Amino acid sequence: MAAENGVVTITDEVPCLVDPARMFRAIFIDNHTLIPQIMPHAVNTVDLHSVDGGVGNVKHVTGVEGASMGDMKLKMDEIDMENLTCKYTVSDCNAYGDMVDFLVSECKFVASAGDESVINFQVTNNFYPKGDAKMDEAEIKAGREKAMEIFDFVHDYLAANPDVCA
Repeated sequence: MAAENGVVTITDEVPCLVDPARMFRAIFIDNHTLIPQIMPHAVNTVDLHSVDGGVGNVKHVTGVEGASMGDMKLKMDEIDMENLTCKYTVSDCNAYGDMVDFLVSECKFVASAGDESVINFQVTNNFYPKGDAKMDEAEIKAGREKAMEIFDFVHDYLAANPDVCA
């Protein structure tokens, strides 16, 4: 975890054993229909506030009351379907308490340094504090782990359902 000018940056990289194009589509394009279906214990709805789902698109996630994920808004800032990269901003997120005003995530699929046949999902999150709030490392890590649960659920679902997002 690195911090500069109050902004905390964390990069995670996890193996992706499912076709990266399917994962990208499921997590970033079709998430408004797929996530509530496969994670009903955590997500009630993902409302799409755009027609095309591309850059500028805003999605409002409503979590299940009492679930750890909470509510949030996601705005797609950049998306490259060919290279499977995107950048989005998360705001109005109660998963981080009163510390985080917003966060900016950059996501991509990259070949593993040790074995180029293994594709990893890499996400870099920049957490911007609310005012003078001090970032609590334990809370940031806990919130990040909740977000990575989505990757795990989608990954397992796509592995078990090869026709989804194919």
